[in-house]
Parts: sequence; structure tokens; C-alpha cells
Amino acid sequence: MITIPKCQRFKSSASVWDRILRGWPIAGRLCQECMEDHGSQQYCTRNDVTRCKDYEPYCMNIVTVNTAGPNRVVTTVKTCATESVCKSEWWEKSRLSDECMSNRTEPPQGEDEIICNYCCQTADNASTACNFLGIPPPTERIVMERP
Repeated sequence: MITIPKCQRFKSSASVWDRILRGWPIAGRLCQECMEDHGSQQYCTRNDVTRCKDYEPYCMNIVTVNTAGPNRVVTTVKTCATESVCKSEWWEKSRLSDECMSNRTEPPQGEDEIICNYCCQTADNASTACNFLGIPPPTERIVMERP
């Protein structure tokens, strides 16, 4: 028997604010969860959208560019993420990296690989996930508070 999480079983036309005020569960935010391999032309689709768990309120794309072999290989892993993962991998690393923020498609001289992490948060009323594109638009990327 398949058990559907409580947040996915909940069906109501009540607004998000009505749900909060009444203490009703609010469904998680939408994110794509899949892997794209640009070399083999394997791409995520709209069917790969899922509702994340409450403790994973962000969407994260992990973009890897590898030039170690005869061909350049670009893969993108799309997933739900926690605040701590987004803070360490996106806010404190990739956001500060010239390679990640300049949309370069090749690793720096002398290196075989670039790994960039991007986090975004889908709006409550959105019909698609904020991480639909490989690199989320700047307006949808999350900004973390400074400690």
C-alpha cells in the first residue's frame, strides 16, 4: 500500500492564509527533482516537479562541467534542499565564485571540472518550479541573511 503524505492528501480551496490561521497543513514548495545530462540529451520535464518536504523549502541545482575526457560533459542535478545546504553550497561558495556567476562554460585553466550550486525558492502560488532552468534567474535565487 502506498502512503500519501498528509500534505499531499489535503485538498481544499482555502487560501494559504486561511490554512495558516486555522493551523491546517500547507503543502511544500514545488521543485524539479531529476538529473539532466546534456551530452546524452537527457533532460528534465515538467513531470519531474515534486512537492518538497517542509524541512527542504528550497530548490537546488548542482551544475557540473567536466572537461577531463575527450568531450565536455555538462550535468545538472535538480533537487529539494535544506536551508543549511543552500547556505553552505550556494550562498557561501558558488555565489562568490567567478566561474559560477559569470556563466562560464569551461573550467578555469588547469582544472578539469567546475561544480556550481544554485538555490532558489518557488513562490507559494507558482505553477512551475523555480529551478526549471539550469541556472535559476537572478530574481528567483535566494538571499541568505548574514549571521
